[in-house]
Amino acid sequence: MVKYCIALICAVSASAVLQAELVAQWHCDEANGSAIASGKSGITGTLKNAQWTAGKKNGALTFNGIDAHAAVTLPREYVSITMAAWVKPSGVPAKIPMSAVGRPGFHQAIEYWPSKKYAFSVWDKDNKQYLIYSDVCEPNEWHHLCGTYDEASRTASFYVDGALAGTKTLPVDMRAYPKELYIGCGNAASKNFGYWFSGAVDEVEIHDSAINAEEARAMFASADAGASAATDLTTGLVGYWKFDERSGGTLRDSSGSGHDGPVSSTAQWVQGKSASAIQFN
Repeated sequence: MVKYCIALICAVSASAVLQAELVAQWHCDEANGSAIASGKSGITGTLKNAQWTAGKKNGALTFNGIDAHAAVTLPREYVSITMAAWVKPSGVPAKIPMSAVGRPGFHQAIEYWPSKKYAFSVWDKDNKQYLIYSDVCEPNEWHHLCGTYDEASRTASFYVDGALAGTKTLPVDMRAYPKELYIGCGNAASKNFGYWFSGAVDEVEIHDSAINAEEARAMFASADAGASAATDLTTGLVGYWKFDERSGGTLRDSSGSGHDGPVSSTAQWVQGKSASAIQFN
């Protein structure tokens, strides 16, 4: 009985701290081979000319700033999104920024600029770019970077080492981005404007919505202590019910344990703190 009480507390903690669903997380710890794997999601990234190196936590990938990258295909074309990674540039770019993690086509990306500042780049559907910059950060140092975009509020936010660097609210919707995601560049199809990254990248995460400031701090603190926030919160998780179905007679378990449950005919679906919820009589 005590064991299951503790499991229930863990489930409530995960829901309270990390509302965004983890789409994929690449630890980059394989140390060899031509691919990186993402735990439970099974989303694999294909490597080209990237090398294995020591990371912020265990291993990492290092890129040559010329043609090295990892290419990933996400499950769908996310609008609301969180992208995060530990990043360590090996130098300062001469002219154009270097993209550590990004989506191509007027790219949405986490970048390192010639000014020695990191930036989160987002474009709207009218092809106008919005940049949120960090303070000056020297190369050859690890920093945790997290860029988010919330579709409902049209707001982009950028967090550096768990602290909010800034926000930008777009006057119109963000442009549509494809399923492709690159680690180590902004666009692998462009030789001269690929925004090729020179340095190391580790612990890359993609979430299906924008995390908030508290969650960004928790992600950084947990990762800095040697474990990803998402991994730390889901270790030993027996059940996690988000109540986001909005309708129907089944409550889905998001923990991966398969503990779905029936919803009583007298329960009602209502607006929740995040997405939907169930109201009981």
